[in-house]
Amino acid sequence: EGKPQIGTATLKTNQSTQQGETKKEEEVKTIVTWNMNSITVRYKNKEKWNAFMSFFNRINADVLCFQEVRLPAMNLDNVKNAKDGKRDRGRVKNTDQKSQVDFEIMEQILKKDFHNYNAYFSLANIKYSGQLVLIKRSIPVKSIRYNLSFDADPSEHHEEGRVIVAEFSNFFLLSTYTPNNGFDLIKFERRRLFDEQLKEFVSVLKNKKKNLIWTGDLNIAPEDIDLSHPAEFRRMKKGNVPKEFVGQPGCTDFERKNFRGILSAGDLIDSYRHLAKLRGNKGGAVKGEPAKGEPLKVTPGKVTGDINDNIYTWRCPFLMGKSCNKAMRIDHFIVSRDFMPNVESVDIHGYSVFHNNFYGSDHCPVILRLRGGTGSDPPSGGRSETTSG
Repeated sequence: EGKPQIGTATLKTNQSTQQGETKKEEEVKTIVTWNMNSITVRYKNKEKWNAFMSFFNRINADVLCFQEVRLPAMNLDNVKNAKDGKRDRGRVKNTDQKSQVDFEIMEQILKKDFHNYNAYFSLANIKYSGQLVLIKRSIPVKSIRYNLSFDADPSEHHEEGRVIVAEFSNFFLLSTYTPNNGFDLIKFERRRLFDEQLKEFVSVLKNKKKNLIWTGDLNIAPEDIDLSHPAEFRRMKKGNVPKEFVGQPGCTDFERKNFRGILSAGDLIDSYRHLAKLRGNKGGAVKGEPAKGEPLKVTPGKVTGDINDNIYTWRCPFLMGKSCNKAMRIDHFIVSRDFMPNVESVDIHGYSVFHNNFYGSDHCPVILRLRGGTGSDPPSGGRSETTSG
């Protein structure tokens, strides 16, 4: 008992409650989101994985939402082309020698590190995209959905594993790995369609008077204050594209307009920015300490904040060159307006161009705490926005 459900030659989504001794039901109090940029690559670096597990054990999260886990879905036929054929997107592939290695790593992770959690996978055909949501076994889950349409079968997955929805007693949790806008018309259209589906999804929940916490790598920097180099980011482009598509993916006028439309349709709030503004501090402040200096001001051509500061969630990897020493805040907790009073704090756990707290990824974990939660404060360096001064 206490182990994740591991089937013969399959690593399965575990949607059952733990049998045996009955434990007191709990409510969600702490949620962590993190774009891992490959869970197996992270695990293979033992030093960084152990550092992450130390962080995780200290936080005592009830729910973990991992994006870009890069695990292939189980194939259900003998089609040789990895991109073709039928898939069970809730199971990790292990039908060949290469996939067996990743499968065994996931067995170790779920048995050893997350044995008290139920695992919910949504995976692409190949080692691309994909999500994993882990929920404590002691927390009842009313329903799980893998798509953005309430008219669709809840078990029908997004083909790239970009959507996982968990319904709890007092709110819905939506974890997305939102498609990058890219630099071409095909990517622009892909993002537009995804945003349209999101807008409809949050609108339905609003009309049903259901609270929502939307988290994940949303690939959007809502304001220039969320960019380390706004002027430079905002003028990037490849080829001749309409003005609304000019800019680094994540901060174009096109994406920001769509994002505002989603927030409006669902009556949603960017929780980190909302709490920061309540404190009179656009950039954020370390929990328990006063805001440092004046609020950050956006000046064309100027850096909005120290690249080493922990007000960003993504930093351009060093392997892309010194010219890419830049950062964005694109990983979020978006919350229903009526549910915001329940949010105690939002922490961005990561700073430095050297990714000291990123555990090998180019993204850092972000933590949301609801009132009445347990668990320690983030380790030194975690940026927190709280509802109290």
